[in-house]
Amino acid sequence: MSVRKIFLILIIAVVSALSVAAQTDVSDLVGSRASNGENALRQRGYVYVKGTKSGSYSYTNWWNSSNRACIVVATRSGRFDSINGSRAGDCNQNGGFNGGNGGWNGGNNGGNDDYGNWNGNGSMSAPPSWARGRFYSRDGNIELRIRNNGQIFVVNGGQTFFGRFYNNRIYLNGDTSTISRSGNGFSTFNLNSRDTTYYSTDRSGNGGWNGGNNGGNNGGNNGGWNDNYGDWNGNGAMSAPPNWARGKFSSPDGIELRIRDNGQVFVVNGGQTFYGRFYNNRIYLNGDVSTIAKTNNGFSTYNMNLRQTTYYSKR
Repeated sequence: MSVRKIFLILIIAVVSALSVAAQTDVSDLVGSRASNGENALRQRGYVYVKGTKSGSYSYTNWWNSSNRACIVVATRSGRFDSINGSRAGDCNQNGGFNGGNGGWNGGNNGGNDDYGNWNGNGSMSAPPSWARGRFYSRDGNIELRIRNNGQIFVVNGGQTFFGRFYNNRIYLNGDTSTISRSGNGFSTFNLNSRDTTYYSTDRSGNGGWNGGNNGGNNGGNNGGWNDNYGDWNGNGAMSAPPNWARGKFSSPDGIELRIRDNGQVFVVNGGQTFYGRFYNNRIYLNGDVSTIAKTNNGFSTYNMNLRQTTYYSKR
């Protein structure tokens, strides 16, 4: 065989590999209009299988026979909101991602360091150091492992589920969750169900989140986030906030914030209550000063020390 023929064969092989990679990685379609995204999926070898609706979301399953990949697409307001790998059975196929082991729920859930083989697909990125390792939910019923390469294992009810970490989000079972550092672990905020779950490295019943009366920053009862919120434990000058900044608010990553009419501020994050104050259109909390600006359904804060913006919406 001539050198020229060998070179052409190598080129064809590389192009073929790139084509398969393009079909497998569909994360670039997130945010696209549904009609455009569906056409792109078909061009990459995916075939529509079925669809369901839940609240403001619609979910569609797509199957790619060339790489035996099943994906679920969550669509909201006419755009692709998330794309995640799913069990082959969800696309009316047998076997799972790697065949024989049952896809998302099969294989060896083990609970050991290996957790069996990871059975998923999609783009991954390295998680921050505080999100690597083994964690447990506050009730101790969910065990979660995030590997350095972004592979995720969740053991719940005797079953193992496989997900992935990508760009500070967790993709698991068709859901997308943001993740925020908190205490000796982190919290996740499910963008679909709007649920917040806390994880820590502590496997005890309270999950290491201090349980009961956590004391906040300055002691006292955190009040359980009812109408009273317990006694405010702070000091300093306060002023009455504008009407749009009064009441209960929450951030996308699960931080709960309450501003009273007199300017008292309560923040619950990672199972702890922190006390601050509102004064002259600024929030003073934990030694930081933040400006506040009205948004459509709440407000945004800009931490002047950290140069960080956080958005809050009305609860």
